[in-house]
Amino acid sequence: MEDLPLLENDRFHLLRKLGGGGMGIVYEAEDKLLGTRVALKTLKDANMESLIFLKKEFRSLQDMQHANLISFGELFENKGQWFFTMELINGVDFFTHIRTEPCIPHSTGEQSLGETVTAPDPEAPLFERLESTKDGHKKLEKKRFPAYDEERLRGCLVQLVNGLMALHGADMLHRDIKPGNIMVDKKGRVVLLDFGLVTESAQNQEEVSSLFPVGTAGYMSPEQAASQPLTYASDWYSVGVVLYHALTGHLPFEGSFSSIIFQKQGREAPLASDYILGVSEDLDHLCRDLLNFDPQKRPSGKEILSRLRGAPLVQAVSLEKSLSQSHLFTGRKIEMARLVQFYEEYVSGKNEAVLIHGASGLGKSELVRNFLQNHVRGQEKTIVFTGRCYETESVSFKAFDPIIDGLSQFLCHVPLSELQPLLPPNAHHLIRVFPVLSRVKALEDKSETVDTISYLPEFRAGAFGALRELLTRLTSRFNLVIHIDNFQWADEDSLKLLRTLMLPPDPPHCFFIVAQRTNANPKIAKKEVQQSLACVPVHTRGLEVGPLSPAETEALARKVLTLDLQSAEPSAEALSMLSSESGGHPLFVHELARFISARGTSAAQGNTLSLDDVLWERVESLEPQPRDIVQIASLCAVPVSADILSTIMNIPPGKCIRHINQLRVATLIAARGSTTDRRVEPFHDRVREAVVQRLDPATAQKWHQTLAQAYKESREGSPDILAYHYRAAGEYHRARIHYIKAAKIATASLAFERATQLLSKALELWPESDLATDTKKRAVVRDLARNLANAGRGRQAAHKYLELVPGALAAEQLELQRLAGGILMRSGHVTEGLAVMEKVLKTI
Repeated sequence: MEDLPLLENDRFHLLRKLGGGGMGIVYEAEDKLLGTRVALKTLKDANMESLIFLKKEFRSLQDMQHANLISFGELFENKGQWFFTMELINGVDFFTHIRTEPCIPHSTGEQSLGETVTAPDPEAPLFERLESTKDGHKKLEKKRFPAYDEERLRGCLVQLVNGLMALHGADMLHRDIKPGNIMVDKKGRVVLLDFGLVTESAQNQEEVSSLFPVGTAGYMSPEQAASQPLTYASDWYSVGVVLYHALTGHLPFEGSFSSIIFQKQGREAPLASDYILGVSEDLDHLCRDLLNFDPQKRPSGKEILSRLRGAPLVQAVSLEKSLSQSHLFTGRKIEMARLVQFYEEYVSGKNEAVLIHGASGLGKSELVRNFLQNHVRGQEKTIVFTGRCYETESVSFKAFDPIIDGLSQFLCHVPLSELQPLLPPNAHHLIRVFPVLSRVKALEDKSETVDTISYLPEFRAGAFGALRELLTRLTSRFNLVIHIDNFQWADEDSLKLLRTLMLPPDPPHCFFIVAQRTNANPKIAKKEVQQSLACVPVHTRGLEVGPLSPAETEALARKVLTLDLQSAEPSAEALSMLSSESGGHPLFVHELARFISARGTSAAQGNTLSLDDVLWERVESLEPQPRDIVQIASLCAVPVSADILSTIMNIPPGKCIRHINQLRVATLIAARGSTTDRRVEPFHDRVREAVVQRLDPATAQKWHQTLAQAYKESREGSPDILAYHYRAAGEYHRARIHYIKAAKIATASLAFERATQLLSKALELWPESDLATDTKKRAVVRDLARNLANAGRGRQAAHKYLELVPGALAAEQLELQRLAGGILMRSGHVTEGLAVMEKVLKTI
């Protein structure tokens, strides 16, 4: 039995090793919290370069979901040990699935050409590093019949292309497509793995800073091998190599690592039909075109699908990510002008911080991305560090973790003579708090002087101070812009570090931008913004991002339809209707545009375009369990927990969490909280309205009944939640009981208005009866009168007391009339009050 490493996390139990590469090792593990099996990837060595790639891989797909892309779970860090979880694929590799004879190498690990190169030794000469890999196959076999199942090959390629198109649709490149990164599960689903080298195409120009190529020699494109800027065509070249390998059993170029790199720069790849008999002509030609030396001459994803006679699958890619491509950015002139103004004030000498806030999906991230790209990046002596908080990460200082990664990369490229003046005397303390800084040679050398730490809080304070001093020295020579996205998920340690860095007097002179998603409820959103502003102890400007104007909405719709979806030019009527229906929400613009693109512009003619219909159609197209989650969340008055969902749907918690993540990325639901307390609600009220209005009444009633029972058994539901669901389920007796219980709780907490609302609802559900004889109903009415009086609604309270006079005993009648008269006079209704009191006096 193989030895398994000790995992510094009690939640997971390692079961067996699944595989490994140059950077990490993957294990099958049991998630004891969620009761499911997962794949768990950790680092092979405690190498900071590898750690950067590990974190990058996890974060790359956080805003995406697609059937042909691996789904990630959570990222963990504990006692310096890093790992993340992902879905466990029970299946085989690409070659094993398609082959009919054991003649195609199905493990690219058997040859060096299948090994991914990520971080070569920077001290080694280029030639030595290139030659350090063993040679692969030297000779190609002569013509033979193919040893693959062509139907399976075509089907797998269609799925692979769909997954890669989804990735490209999110403006990202994979850069390491090869058979070892393609799995096929038992149902025939193709899944693309290993996103350690993924990069956003907009960043690609910045990342090309080394002469050494990253990727897998045998499968990388000529331009990737030459460390040139890449386009999506680079990934399609790699798909061509996979196809060639499947058809022939060999790679188009073979030899040593360096030999392959140089061969790819000098000649076109040979035809697959030069080496095998019986290859289909269309596959041979497709392979030839994909391996074209000129990237512009390679077919696109849509063309590949057309030639494979496969239809694109429905994509569930995050719409926010889909709209993050620069050519789709529209409007926001006022917001952009304010950002530019704030930045110019910073450059002139002011310390500035900006809090950009707004509801989900309105374009906060893209606003900042365009601002940085067009107004900051490329300026002389300007440094930009960007990061983002991820809800699914359990790591220390999660808001600053990506920022420190960027800082370490920057410092690694600063010449030692220029770096030394930037480092404060205690800079080596930083490595204990941020180990990734050990990449910086000057800091690594100093780290050896760290003595035994006797008091950790004091040491941490020293490390925080060292970072503050380092940034202060840095900003004396450079303009420094720090951007943190999704600030609403920042952890308390990050907030404490932020306060230390920015606390007067004389904080580092940097331009700090945080973007935060706020609640759709304006009152709650205002409170959230105030709390965030209090976290930054320097002058902070608030910048709200709201819906687009009608003109901006129409402009965005035209771009999405014509540039992104490549539809015909829409009519003015279609654009106007799309603008009106979307309410200026960019995600809904995309939703409606996609609908029009699929149905034709006639879908927007004659007042027939309805966002509710489009959203309902999306919900209806989901698989049964995800669809049920959207329906249940839409019927709930408050966010519903994952525990309740898994209980009423009778599915394991782990499976429920996976469905929630898929729906979150698909922007149908919003999720908040940690894995142990995940709560979900519809992404937007429009989603809720579309579902509630169209859901079959019998189905809705069934869900309400099930929810009420689950809340009761879990003890998670408060009386008002139980009353709400019992009422919707038609169980009015139980609803009345819980409305009354909820009213008593409200009264005890002096929430008199709330108590009157709850008691009124209880009375609405009371069966027809004579108030004079129904003692239980009389008690509720009397409680209602008392709460109305305490809420300052005297006249209504008095009338409720008077309603109780018939049927009361003589003494009680006098008391009820006395209470009513007194309340009327105290509330300003003196004449009416005196009339009631006269009756009391006459009776006496």
